[in-house]
Amino acid sequence: MSPTPWSKLFGRKDNQTPPLASAEVPTKSTHEPLPYGLKVLAEGTDPVLDIVAVHGLNGHREKTWTIDDINWLRDFLPSDIPNARILTWGYDANTRSTSQISAQYLYDHAKTLALIHSDAARKGALEEHRSIKLSTYGIFFMGTPHQGGSGVNFGELMVKVASIFVKADDKILKHLERYSEWLQQQYGPITGDFVTKFAYETYPTPIALGRTIMVVPHASAVIPGVADAEPVAIPADHLNMVKFTSREDGGYEKVSGHLILLAQDAPGAIEARWVEQGPIK
Repeated sequence: MSPTPWSKLFGRKDNQTPPLASAEVPTKSTHEPLPYGLKVLAEGTDPVLDIVAVHGLNGHREKTWTIDDINWLRDFLPSDIPNARILTWGYDANTRSTSQISAQYLYDHAKTLALIHSDAARKGALEEHRSIKLSTYGIFFMGTPHQGGSGVNFGELMVKVASIFVKADDKILKHLERYSEWLQQQYGPITGDFVTKFAYETYPTPIALGRTIMVVPHASAVIPGVADAEPVAIPADHLNMVKFTSREDGGYEKVSGHLILLAQDAPGAIEARWVEQGPIK
């Protein structure tokens, strides 16, 4: 399979190794590599599309989607969408970190993922970024907060999501409060370019002292008035809405059903876009 725009942005040629200083002697690392960047979970059979899963705050490239050693992206979805290459993307989403990388991740990762800043109407967009936007057919948000609700503004909601299960670093929380509203506004202008699904939890999530809370309910997960968008109710709490133990799991049936439909329509729609667009210069 020829390199995709994703591999151009995030990948590295297999035969490309970093140069070593003359005094360095290669040794086997004793540290587990950080789960950042792209990882292919399933190559697919004669693949015609990519499905890329991106975790959220305090998430992990593989653990976010895994329960009882079952990763539905790896273990279930490939047989339901055999012509798809399935990948997962990992990045520094640790709200407990005091590193400068974590403190800046909101804006920087939005740029890295290339959807917001690949708006074809913006002059000077990188060719690879514009190619990704043009080749992206659908976006499936899973328990992603897009707006506040019930008297809570969006910045406060993002802080709640970040800190509800673990204590977050104050710098990260201030960064969330400062930039969440700005990031919320960036998806609006390009929503018409994608088929969008907004999944939300329907069960409360247990927290400390025996309490429960709806972390990202319908009112926070769904952006009103978005064209070609659909809300999707998942019968689970916030922690478990992206973890499925069997194909018969109600959540998996819903999610996979929507993904199958998106996968059926995507190749033809993207081909038509490229015909209309012509070469990107």
